[in-house]
Amino acid sequence: MQPGLRTVQAEVEAALATVLRRPGVRVTCAGRTDAGVHARGQVVHVDVPATTYDGDAHALGRRLTGVLPPDVGARAVRVAPLGFDARFSPLWRRYAYRLTEHPFGPGYTVSTLSYVLSLLPPDLWHDLDLAEHGLFVYPQGPYFAPRRDGRYLQLPDDPARRAAAIEPFSKTDAEAYERWEAWLSRLGRLVGPLLHAIPPTLGSRRPRDLVEQAGLLARLRGIDVRAAVDLTRLFSASVADLVEDRFSSDAMRGLLSVSGVIGMWAGPRSAGTGFVTLHHHLDQTGAGAAAWGFPRGGMGAVTQALAGSARSFGAEIRTSTEVARIDVRGGEVVGVTLHNGSALTARTVVATVHPRIAFLTLVGREHLPEDFVADIEAWRSRSGTVKVNFAVDRLPTLEMNRNARYCIPSFFISSSAQPLCEVKKNSRHLPPSRRQRLKLGSLTSSRLYLPSVLGGIKPT
Repeated sequence: MQPGLRTVQAEVEAALATVLRRPGVRVTCAGRTDAGVHARGQVVHVDVPATTYDGDAHALGRRLTGVLPPDVGARAVRVAPLGFDARFSPLWRRYAYRLTEHPFGPGYTVSTLSYVLSLLPPDLWHDLDLAEHGLFVYPQGPYFAPRRDGRYLQLPDDPARRAAAIEPFSKTDAEAYERWEAWLSRLGRLVGPLLHAIPPTLGSRRPRDLVEQAGLLARLRGIDVRAAVDLTRLFSASVADLVEDRFSSDAMRGLLSVSGVIGMWAGPRSAGTGFVTLHHHLDQTGAGAAAWGFPRGGMGAVTQALAGSARSFGAEIRTSTEVARIDVRGGEVVGVTLHNGSALTARTVVATVHPRIAFLTLVGREHLPEDFVADIEAWRSRSGTVKVNFAVDRLPTLEMNRNARYCIPSFFISSSAQPLCEVKKNSRHLPPSRRQRLKLGSLTSSRLYLPSVLGGIKPT
């Protein structure tokens, strides 16, 4: 059950209580993840005493249909065989989740999952002619961090304006920020090109692998001893350690710490969050640091542009076509078999599902080395990101800067790095409604773009 929310389960239980004249009816659903959700084609069972049931299942079904609301229906009511249990008796289950992108009506398009576009290489953009296929991205504006005392910290792109904004909190931090940007940008230029490269097989003596290893060494020539030390620390250190070594004011520490925990199930003192910060500075093609932006029409506009480009090159796209398995013959992938039984042959199969699904479910353990299977089984991925969408009639006006005009900025609510640490610690023990680390994602329409907000306020 979901307190305060209308659910299919609650509606069915209320209707059964009415037709059976028996309060407190509880149904058993096919699985624990289904209890209380808005499900379609769900199978449930209910235990009914013989004194309240006359044995006519069809009549009970008709009465149940008459009591249920118009948007909930009972397809069939049958007497279950002895020992049947809706949760444990099924031999298989199939889940289909449908996410709406227009919760406020057709005037607004909401990105249901990802909320911002980044790390799209410029050469890929141009090669696929994504602009010709309708993709337009509004760049994310400068960070804006309102504070409890009525002040705010903003980091404009212009160095002089940025320094003037930081100096009221710390003059030394204004100078340190330029060094911070230069340091991360240099490391980003070294790491960014590696995103395009397939890692070579280290230790192999096959001629092809040796050539690939030599190519990697050539790309790493720009990493001197200083850069190697910095990269090693960046990959392993926490973002809090990095910013506290360089900045003195809580305002700067809090704002910059946020960049290390976006999308991570981690706090700013967690190891590895320093590398997350580097994502904001990755140079992939020499065209500059990675930019973040909001596509016009929502994130679906990105896939629509990619689909349009693919079709222009002759690709065929099939939607609502579930892949049952990736076919392997003689240790080589030869294609896929669809859920309807038809097979597609291919020399290369690109899977964008979670690695555990790709290897353990679609490929199958029997085709993979045991140590690799163990590594994939141990893979854990989770996120501390929650999206809340608002439909508003205009961009917000903030009391501390009423004259400002914002063009898709990011609002960061974090007075220092410490509240973010406490949020991470407390989130393990708080119910979901109290978890305060939120990403209020962008809502886009043809008229309005709501800024992103990430909060790190200490729970009270």
